[in-house]
Amino acid sequence: MVGKLARQIVSQAVSAMPGNKEIAVSNSRKKNGICMVGALACAGLLSAGVTPSFAAFYTPDFSGPLTLSNSSGPGVWYTDRTAPGGFTTSGGVLSETVGTGIEPGTNPPTDYPTSGFYATQGRDYNINLSGNVQTASIELYLQSNWSTPTTGDSTNVVAGFWGAGAYANGGVSAYPIISFINDPSYVINNNPAGYSGPTGPGFYTYNYMTSTGNFNFVNTAPIYYGGWNTLTYTLTVGTGVEYYVNGVDVGGIADTGTASLATVLLEVKNYGTQYTAQWAAATPIPGTGLLAAVGSLALIGGLALRRRMASKL
Repeated sequence: MVGKLARQIVSQAVSAMPGNKEIAVSNSRKKNGICMVGALACAGLLSAGVTPSFAAFYTPDFSGPLTLSNSSGPGVWYTDRTAPGGFTTSGGVLSETVGTGIEPGTNPPTDYPTSGFYATQGRDYNINLSGNVQTASIELYLQSNWSTPTTGDSTNVVAGFWGAGAYANGGVSAYPIISFINDPSYVINNNPAGYSGPTGPGFYTYNYMTSTGNFNFVNTAPIYYGGWNTLTYTLTVGTGVEYYVNGVDVGGIADTGTASLATVLLEVKNYGTQYTAQWAAATPIPGTGLLAAVGSLALIGGLALRRRMASKL
């Protein structure tokens, strides 16, 4: 079932996800990341006053090298649309780089696309969560110069934490997305005709339940340039998806059909000039006090403490 679901998610996501829609986010604090190792370890659950049935939670493990692939498989980060030029880990931080000028895996090498569907470059990871409440969370570092709105400029940035949800029968049902965008034209082009709302720089959430899909500007949560921002979406099965930015509930989507958060995607828009989005594992689940579960770190019930600081680019 897992293999079938993964194949369905991959084949449908490329064609059905927002055609030109890409994403990003932020936080300006140097902080200690405390990760619960193993699946919802007992100490954290007890301290949070939460029972084990409360939630399934995923945040990525970037503590070591990643396995990359061009196709879906267990435990691999696989290409979505176009592979980014760089996708490497160091010190618990994933650096996703675009605009390097050469697309890997082509013979002979070709220039990266910088417009259209394949200018959105990223990788997917199958998580296949289950349970009544399912949460995926990550942190994104915002460079200080991303705070300036630009159009057609070398400082354009769109970086996003995407997801794909599945119906109980395995078909693709949902596309939760939280993005940082500093390109006004991107916002306008990826909203319905006649859009006249905010266009710039900041977080945007995606409403995939409308007929055309649309991005909504987030003006109720803090944004941290020069530091880390926490991005989270939570599925309550039978109810819908709720978005959180830096621990603040910024609205949600009624969605009674999605049964599983099946895949997470890290997507960056290529504008032709090199830049890097830096990602790290999230820490608390907003509103619960529960520490993040990082199953692949292997010391069941143990706590790993590490300091994450983004490199200066």
